[in-house]
Amino acid sequence: MSRIGRTLSAPSGAVALALALAVGLIAGLVLVLIAARMSPLVALGAAMGVGGTLCLLKYPHWGLYALAFIVPAERFGRISDDTSSFSLSVTRALGFLMFAILVTHRLTGRKGFFISMPLMLWTAFVGVGILTLLHTSDLIPGVKIASGYVGNILFLLIITNLALTDRPEETKRHVYMCIVSWLLASTLIALYSIYDWHLGSGRSGGIPLGDVDPQAGAQLAQYRWTTIWEDRAELETLGGSIRRSMGSTSHAAVFGINLIMTVPFFLWVIRVCKTRWVQLASWAALGATMYCVLLSNTRAALLMAAGTLGLCVITGLVRVTIWMILGLIAAIAAIPLFVPVDIFERILDFSNYTVGKSEAMRIRIEYWWAGYRAIADHFLLGCGLANEKIGLEYLTHPIEGRSHMHNMYIQSAMDVGVFGMWLLFAFMASVALRCQRGRAAFRKLNEAPEYWMMTASLILLISVYVYALQVDVFYFPLKGFWLIAGLIIVMTRVAHLESRARAATPPVTEIRSDE
Repeated sequence: MSRIGRTLSAPSGAVALALALAVGLIAGLVLVLIAARMSPLVALGAAMGVGGTLCLLKYPHWGLYALAFIVPAERFGRISDDTSSFSLSVTRALGFLMFAILVTHRLTGRKGFFISMPLMLWTAFVGVGILTLLHTSDLIPGVKIASGYVGNILFLLIITNLALTDRPEETKRHVYMCIVSWLLASTLIALYSIYDWHLGSGRSGGIPLGDVDPQAGAQLAQYRWTTIWEDRAELETLGGSIRRSMGSTSHAAVFGINLIMTVPFFLWVIRVCKTRWVQLASWAALGATMYCVLLSNTRAALLMAAGTLGLCVITGLVRVTIWMILGLIAAIAAIPLFVPVDIFERILDFSNYTVGKSEAMRIRIEYWWAGYRAIADHFLLGCGLANEKIGLEYLTHPIEGRSHMHNMYIQSAMDVGVFGMWLLFAFMASVALRCQRGRAAFRKLNEAPEYWMMTASLILLISVYVYALQVDVFYFPLKGFWLIAGLIIVMTRVAHLESRARAATPPVTEIRSDE
């Protein structure tokens, strides 16, 4: 009691008490006004928001874990329609809140921001993209993509600065908690998507075809919790519409890469965690994830998932045992019994992997050649960020409408020109090189969990970079990629500090008893 008395009698204590009373009075009046003019639930939500903000100010790393948890939510957390020029979502709101908290902590602690080379390269690329909006012929899509690109800058800044601390072990704990939170949320979404397919909206066809075509990847907020739609893009070649799952995203292709990114990290948990129930839960989550890859009914996702698993085996992330082989054989044998017929009609019919049978593959090839011709005519300044019109004008038989090139590299070269394109390549290479450098350092330090975490991260990078050959992958929210990219930067920094500390530590000389 005397300590509390001395604290309140000190000038700083008096100021703190006055500030607390002022904040309480103002907050109380605001909540009363909200409760009077709106519903009690809104007032309760506002009160919880104020309380949550105060908690995050005190413990900002909770916000970091929360941000990692809602990373896979995407469409589930959106408030506005996907067709809106500026989308509103829970992820974006929490991101801005955490950015404000980060700035507050840096200003009050008189501590600077950690700015990495990948962040600078991506910021430069985004800056060039924004400049192209001055001469674009299709402004609205460019503004929408530019806002997402700027959001990625803030997201990367938040992740790297909140996860990185002065103590390596604490930093590692933050990194691991972020990964576990992300995997847990991804598992819940996979389970919900399976439920919705078999017991929910999937039984009635899912999202109806109306003013917004679900195939276009722009969904309405009223169908936020619906994960299924009937794809009619290949009616002629497939003989009818087929069901596809988009999970918590706006398109099956986006859902596919979101699932694939988690695969090496489930195997990482199985590799480094010796607790039996955690291993069993991770295997179950991995099984649900792979089943959702099938439900996405996306050929590229199936091929990429197989390639990702292959990389996990080649790098040694997963040690193949006889039980794994038997389990794989049993899973393949069970496919005809449990996998829906829609999957057999599209991605498990291997004749659909030819250009003649796949309308989507034929259109992609035509778009790619049109993209090359557009780049040749606009190689210096580009056509403008996310220009959805210009590519169709370069088709052999030009058509009206909107579309991207279904290849991130061709699309980006069209967007910003070949001289701005090197910034994107430099960013991608910078992240990959840092990952490999950190991986090598942790191996030299003989730190197995960190080494295998960086191995899983490298596999994720390769998967995303290869997947970008057939979709405009960075146009997606793809927050899982940005989360892991930030954690790669943080862990590479930790590896550098630990290597330097170990090199500076003199070897311990053993003192013998006869001396």
